[in-house]
Amino acid sequence: MVDKKALLEEIRSKLRLEDLIDLTGFKLIGGEYRGPHPVHGSTTGTNLAVNLDNQVWYCFRCQSGGDALAWLAVQEGLIDCSEADDIAHVFPEVLRIACERLGIDFNTTPEDRRAWRKLREEEQLLEAMFKEALAFFREQLEDCPDVKEWIREKYGLSWNDELLEKFGIGYCPPDGDRLAKHLITKFGEVNALKTGLIIPTKDGYRDFFAGRVVFPYFVRGKPAYFIARQTPWTPDGPTKEAKYLKQLKKSDNHQYVSSLVEEPIYGIDSLRGAKEVVITEGIADAITAIANGFPAISPVTTRFKAEHVPDLQKYVRGRTIYIVNDNEESGAGLRGALAILRSIEGDARLVILPRPEGIEKIDVNDYFKALTAEEFRELLDKAVPKEEALLRFSDSVVDIFRVVLKEKAIDPDKAFGIWQNKEQYWKYVPLEEALPNDAKLAIAAFRRDKIGEIKNHVEAPIRHSVIAGVTLRLLLKCGRFLKDELNNLYYFREDEKRVYEISEKSEEFKGLLYDLTGLNSKTQSFKEAVAEVTAYALRHGEEVSVYRDFHYDRERGILYVYLQNGEYLALDGEKVEVWPNGANGIYFARNKLVEPLKYIPSEEREQIEIPGQIEELRRDGNLFIQAVCNRTSYDPNSELTIRQQRDLLALYYYSVPFGDFLSTVPLLALVGEKGSAKTFTLRLFGRLIYGRHFDVSSINPTPSGERDFVAALANWGFIALDNVDSPVSWLEDALAKVATRGVHRMRKLFTNAEEVDVPIRSFVALSSRDPHFRRDDVADRLLIIKTTRLSNFIPEGVLLEAVTKYRNVVFSEYVDGLNRIVKALKGVNLAEITIPHRLADWVAFAQIAAEALGFDVESVRDALEKLDEVRANFTVEADSFYLILKGWVETSNTGEWLTATQLFKELQNFANTIGLELYVRNPISLGRKLQNLKAELARILGMETKYDSHEKVWLYRFPKPDNLLQKNDDDSNDQDEGDGSPEEYEKRTLSDGSTAYIPKKLAELRRRKEEEARKAEEAEEDENETAGFDLEAALGIQRENIEDLLDEDEETEEDDEDIEYVTIKIVKLPPVREFIGVDGQTYEIKEEGQILRIPALNARPFLERGYAIEVKEGDAP
Repeated sequence: MVDKKALLEEIRSKLRLEDLIDLTGFKLIGGEYRGPHPVHGSTTGTNLAVNLDNQVWYCFRCQSGGDALAWLAVQEGLIDCSEADDIAHVFPEVLRIACERLGIDFNTTPEDRRAWRKLREEEQLLEAMFKEALAFFREQLEDCPDVKEWIREKYGLSWNDELLEKFGIGYCPPDGDRLAKHLITKFGEVNALKTGLIIPTKDGYRDFFAGRVVFPYFVRGKPAYFIARQTPWTPDGPTKEAKYLKQLKKSDNHQYVSSLVEEPIYGIDSLRGAKEVVITEGIADAITAIANGFPAISPVTTRFKAEHVPDLQKYVRGRTIYIVNDNEESGAGLRGALAILRSIEGDARLVILPRPEGIEKIDVNDYFKALTAEEFRELLDKAVPKEEALLRFSDSVVDIFRVVLKEKAIDPDKAFGIWQNKEQYWKYVPLEEALPNDAKLAIAAFRRDKIGEIKNHVEAPIRHSVIAGVTLRLLLKCGRFLKDELNNLYYFREDEKRVYEISEKSEEFKGLLYDLTGLNSKTQSFKEAVAEVTAYALRHGEEVSVYRDFHYDRERGILYVYLQNGEYLALDGEKVEVWPNGANGIYFARNKLVEPLKYIPSEEREQIEIPGQIEELRRDGNLFIQAVCNRTSYDPNSELTIRQQRDLLALYYYSVPFGDFLSTVPLLALVGEKGSAKTFTLRLFGRLIYGRHFDVSSINPTPSGERDFVAALANWGFIALDNVDSPVSWLEDALAKVATRGVHRMRKLFTNAEEVDVPIRSFVALSSRDPHFRRDDVADRLLIIKTTRLSNFIPEGVLLEAVTKYRNVVFSEYVDGLNRIVKALKGVNLAEITIPHRLADWVAFAQIAAEALGFDVESVRDALEKLDEVRANFTVEADSFYLILKGWVETSNTGEWLTATQLFKELQNFANTIGLELYVRNPISLGRKLQNLKAELARILGMETKYDSHEKVWLYRFPKPDNLLQKNDDDSNDQDEGDGSPEEYEKRTLSDGSTAYIPKKLAELRRRKEEEARKAEEAEEDENETAGFDLEAALGIQRENIEDLLDEDEETEEDDEDIEYVTIKIVKLPPVREFIGVDGQTYEIKEEGQILRIPALNARPFLERGYAIEVKEGDAP
């Protein structure tokens, strides 16, 4: 049986006036085409008006008009033009002609023709009654200024009389029966009831919209339906509380209503000729949008009804669709918008209205109360595309599968099906029915070939790809992707405020993917998911810096401290604020082995007693200093006092969070005998910052140990190396880079050759009984704290309670101190503070921090100055060359100026005399050694240097000792008095019978070397059994993507004393302006054009790099 209403709608949608009327020569006047009537002609030439937007026409001569069907009836001669308002009697024939023209089958029986005529008659009747109702509502509103004022208050001042008239907005009076009487008087009871605008009651007929503002729906310019809104004048009754009432339709309870009364889509007339359409939630929103120049339609609720979807798709086809539902706390508008997105095809986009804080709901009408059409256009331009909107805002896993399947060119509606054996065809199963709305369950089901009777039509290899795409979208819904300057890739999970490293080998990342998807890391789906995630992050990841433990922003003057729990502290010098990780663009990566921290405000902190403090410092300093710095057994015989050593240790620990700020940092070295709590001192600070899993690490001297060390630098802000008592080939180079904030030269990930320099920001501390890191450039940057054996021992577990049981209390005291330092650093540029020290930055910082922390600043300055003496002694005290030189100075020196060659012979003779080997092999090497140790030897032995410009050689002189034996006695007496003077001498008879006084250290050194030689002959040297610096195992550090930190420079020494010289002219200033030549002399480059005569070996790099040219003999000025 033919669906008459559906067929009629199809004919009307396809039969267009522009196809029936030749508009050539017509003039466009006020949105209508005006010209002569093509059937009966025109005397004025403009008696016919055609409105293509509404698809209606009107003849001014005949005072009649209609739609395309009415024109077709006139054109075919079925009726006269004056009869166009009523074509019911010829309606079947008009339909037949229209179907014939449109290619639509139309076979009718006499009974069908009667039904068509009846349908048209009722259609015309309803049109007339709706037109009458519209005029009634409009008239009533004009008579009610209070209602008009209420409308303006409700919807805004733009809802003026002009807008109300344009959109036919009216009012039904609260009396209850005025419209009923009006329609019944004009059309009779039966016909009036057909409208659905009045209802029969036991007391008579009542107006359904009594006391409400009425909004008409227009279709082709004619009122086709009504909806009414509640007002303060709405009378009591069963429908009073309903915000909106829609016109009644035929139902079991309302059999009297015409079956032709149906709710169309509001606003379809506004779409004529439009390239875009705005879909709003409410009718008032659509009216406001249209009034501001935006074609709009509305379901007059959160989403369209199922029966409206086919019509909706027809109306929006080929247009850009903007869905602008209400933005409300409940999320109902968003859910409705997503439902609309799912139901329509085409270029659909989601618009999220900005909702001010504290406002529960905002709609389009609210938006235009405060903002303009231009701003609304900008909002539309930022609309979220359909697929992205479904991924970002939908809670449905099925939506994600739908989007990904489309990306893979698979029809989601044909992915699953059930074979109909009887009919022999596949009955496709909607995705929503095939897959559960749970990510793990849906992925597990999608991986299978069959789910019960439902067959999965997606091929197995493609399933892996689909699951990979779904995994990526699940991650995007929960967070965002990041990448740093090295292309290290990260994922930030929003709800956890946690940064994950993206790697197939990362156990944490594996766990994250399993929680989201249920995928085992061994499966192909997992591997493809990681590959897709990696590719996406590499291309679209937000470029950021990801920090470890601390970050100091020097421009803003804020120190950030990560709490390892998804939050960080922001210290600005005045207050301590807690922020979620990722806020303000600050990201910290969490180390799974680090225990979370908590900042406790001062007024909430528990009062605790710190055991184990040494007597000289008991209860001195804040709680952090008492717990971490006051329990070290400082050597009272050191060059520094106990308090000075404690203060420098505290300042070192307070400088650790400022690694981003300092260009040079000290290397903390705790040096002392066994049982002097060196290890415990380092462990205390590590346990405070990192928790119970932290421990000091031994060191592996092999190349793999170096790689582990570099890995540690990349992952930890503080590293403690314990018992560094043996030579390690790579260690001094590595420590030098740490102290000078050198860089890792590393290949940028996912590139073939691109490299970047990654600054070192870690602090390294060492403990040792027999240090083997005395190279002058390393020793110059050591912060040496000397320790002595404890007189009594307290179980370490008891001592550690302060940083374990009361960790957050002590940490909070530490943070308060850091905040005072931050305040003191405001506006300070360390580079402007002139300090003659290789650790100038840190020394300047230490003085500022000392004052901020309330330390004795003068005592700290004195300690910092004494550090040079401490380092000088440390550099040379175990060097056999120094001991030989010192022995010669104090026994054979005459106080004369000597060249390197002369001094070399003196030292060589002295070394032979006492039976030790002088490892400096020639005068040139000796010259280098003296230049490298110039500062230390000047401080300790009083060495003087000068340059003989005539002979072009450096000269050296040491003060002649006044009375060696008396000095020895004095030193012995001083030692007895406990002043720390260490030197003693041993009387020895030489081979020629003479007597010499040899420093005991030299004698001990000789005996030790003889003993070592004897043991070497008895057995081969044992292989290194050091436990190894294995932070990968001990602290969970991964080695991948970490390359070697250092290239070992092999120093070459020239044995040949016949040095070749060349003369050069400086043409461009080189980066190095001062250097020591292979002849032991210091050369300085001051300006361009300067002429220098230097060793050829030293000239070579300047000539090869274009900084200088060689000046031939006779060319020099």
